[in-house]
Formats: sequence, structure tokens, C-alpha cells
Amino acid sequence: MKEPHIVTCCCNKMCRDCIQRVHHSSQPCPTCREPNFSIFLEKRLNSEILDLKVRCTHHNNGCEWVGELRDLKKHTNPVDGSCGFVQVKCPFGCPVPYLRKDTIDHESVCTNLPPEKQIKRTMRITDQFKEELQATLSQFQELYKSESARVNELTTQLEDTKEKMKSQFEAEKKQLLEESKQQIALLTQELKMKNEEHQQQMMQLQQESKKKQKEILEASNKQLAELKEKMEKQHQRQLTDIKDKMSIELKELLEESKQQITMLTQEMKMKNEEHQQQMMQLQQEFKKKEKERSEAVNKHLAELKEKEKQMKKQHQKELIDIKDKLSTELKELYHDEHKQRMEESKEQSKNIHQELKQHYDEEYQQQLKEAKRTLELEKRKQLEEVRIVLAAEKEKLITEYVEECKKATAGGSNEGAAATGGSSAGDGKTFTGLSKDVLLLMPKVREDCSKNMQFFPEEGKAIIIASSEEE
Repeated sequence: MKEPHIVTCCCNKMCRDCIQRVHHSSQPCPTCREPNFSIFLEKRLNSEILDLKVRCTHHNNGCEWVGELRDLKKHTNPVDGSCGFVQVKCPFGCPVPYLRKDTIDHESVCTNLPPEKQIKRTMRITDQFKEELQATLSQFQELYKSESARVNELTTQLEDTKEKMKSQFEAEKKQLLEESKQQIALLTQELKMKNEEHQQQMMQLQQESKKKQKEILEASNKQLAELKEKMEKQHQRQLTDIKDKMSIELKELLEESKQQITMLTQEMKMKNEEHQQQMMQLQQEFKKKEKERSEAVNKHLAELKEKEKQMKKQHQKELIDIKDKLSTELKELYHDEHKQRMEESKEQSKNIHQELKQHYDEEYQQQLKEAKRTLELEKRKQLEEVRIVLAAEKEKLITEYVEECKKATAGGSNEGAAATGGSSAGDGKTFTGLSKDVLLLMPKVREDCSKNMQFFPEEGKAIIIASSEEE
């Protein structure tokens, strides 16, 4: 009930619109049927009704206003009201109706705006464009930071793997060196044992040399030759085995390192491709937005040309300068950062690959050289030791032979003088107790007495007849 009125005839309360319609049409009272009646406003009930809390009539459309009934007209007034869901006419003569909340959107589309409003509208669009550009720049910076962090993580991982590979290679190198040293020590021990056995055999040969000198010498020479051949063969086999093991292990290490490097390069390529795709998408979106906004700005500028050419020129210059600055800044940022990242990643991968190759090649060559040197030195030492031992044994044998020959010559001369007497023995000397082989081994006896030597194979003696002058 709006504006309740009291009827004088029956004192009933009725709505103002209803009772006025009856009264103006000269009809009787609807309750008591009195033809003549009068009405007046009941202020108390009206104030109570106006104090009631009500919602906005556009509540179903989304308005959340709640207030007294007396303020509803002010709220929904199309001229001075505050309700955003009331239809309003454009103050600039545009025939298109719109809601009060959409005034800004209507101003961005309205064609009857004054030049001041149009300038503000373009400035608002440029401000929005700047804000969006700043948002995209901030997103790009965040992406750059995250990707730089990823690149740093990858570099740290590469350095860690490099250090691990170095430590593993050094440990394996130490193990190989220790194993080679142990094998060399075992070989030296075996050589010492064989040398001791050889010395024992030589002692036995020395004891038996008095009976069978030629046979023992020949047998010893044969045994020495066989031993040399065996030692050389064994040494060569061991060297070849060690070289094969070293080459196989180094090849395995190189293959593992190559696989790891290929995996890392593939990961870097995949990440670079993802980054490029993201940047291409951003560029495409940015280009689309630029095209749309440039078209809108061009339309607005075309409309402004007809009205005010001077304002258009100034505004175009400002927009062109802003666009050029922003485009140049964005292009420079994108190209510089992208080029720097690609160059840094390429240089890092190349440097790491070259360093690993050089490191592995140098270490492999150094190890081979060291192994060859150690093996050659050990060969030379062993051969020199064998030669020294053989020379010493030969010298001992020769000295023993010479001493025995001297003793035999001295004893034989005394016996020959006693046996022959004075007539025929006075002209020569006999050497008994010596075999033909022993006498022939003596160089002086062979040279001086080869002409006057007589052999008696039945008695096993040799007699040398020498004159008094030769004696």
C-alpha cells in the first residue's frame, strides 16, 4: 500500500491511486456505497510504510541495495540515482540505451562524444595498454628468472657430474695402478724365485762340471735361452693383457661419458625448444593484441580527424612514439636475452665437450706412456740382472778352469820328470791327469803345445814334449 488515504464516510484505509480513480470517476464509495465522500492522507501509517526496509526493484538483475522505502525512488532515479542496473539515456544524443554501470563501456563505443571525452577515452585505452604491457613484461621477467634458475641448476648439475666423473676416473686410475704394481711385484717375485732356482741349478752344474763340462755348458746355454724366451713371452703376454684391460676400461669410461653428455645436450635442446615455443606464443599473442588495439586506435583517430586535425596530429605523434619505444624495448629485451642464453648454452656445452675430450685423451696417453716406460725399465733391469749373473758365473767358471789347469800342469810336469829318467826325459815334459778337452780349453797350452802334444786314449792321458828352451 502506497500513500494510504482515509475515506470519511466509512473511515476505511485505501491506496491513493485506487481511491482517486474511484473518486474522479464520480462513483460511490466501494465499501459503504456513499455517493459523496472525501479522502485525506494518513501520515502516521504512511511514515511507518516508508520506514520499511526493502530491496531494490532490480534485485533479480544483481543489485544488492537494501534501504528504506522512501529512498527507493532516489536509488532508482535514472538521472541522479545510484542503481547500476537502471537504463539510462546517453547525454550526448546517442539513441542506444544502456545500464548505468556500463557507462564507461558505452563511452568507449559512443560516436557522439565531444573531443575532450574522446581524448580521455584514448588516454584510458593507452593506459590499459600500458598496464597490460607491464603485466606481460612482469610475466616475461618472472619466466626469465625461473629459466635462469633452471639454467643455473643445470650448470651446477653439470659441474657435479664433471667432478664425479673426475673422482671416479682418478679412483679407477689408482686402482689400475695398484693392480699393475701388484702384478709387477708378483712378476719380480717370480723372477727372483726363478733366479734362485737357476742359481741352485748352476751350483749343481758347477759340482758336475768337472766330469761333464761341455754337456753342462750346452745344456745351461739351452736352458738360459729357453728361460729367456719364456720370460719374454710371459712378459709380453702380461703386457698385452694389461694394455687390453686398460684400453677396454678406458673405452667403457669414454662411452659412459659420451652417453651422459648426449643426454645433457638433449635435455638442453628440449628446454631451449620449449622456451622458443613459449616465446613464439607470447609473440603471436602480443602481435594479435597489437593488431586489435591498433585497429581500434586507427578507427578512433579517423573519427577525430574530421573534428580536430591538430589534436589528431599531436595524439598520433604521442602514440607512435610510445609504440616505437615499447616495440623497440621489447624487441631489444627479447633478442638480447634470447641471444645471450643461446650463446651461453652453446659455449658451455662446447667447452664442456672439449674439456672432457682433452682430459680423457691426455690422461689416456699419459697412462699409456707411463705403463710403457715402467715396462721398458723393468725389462731392462731384469735383462741387466740376468746378464750380470751370467757374466759372473762365466768368470767364476773360467777362473776355476784356469786354476785347475795350472794345478794339473804343475802335477803333470813333476810326474813326467820322475818317469822318463835322464836320457830321453831331459829333452821334454809330460802332462798327465788332464783330458784332451781340458787341455784344448786352455788357450796358452793350445797355442804353445799343439805341435808337441801326444794323446793316449787307452790310458786317458796326454803327453806334451817340450824342449828346455820352451820350458
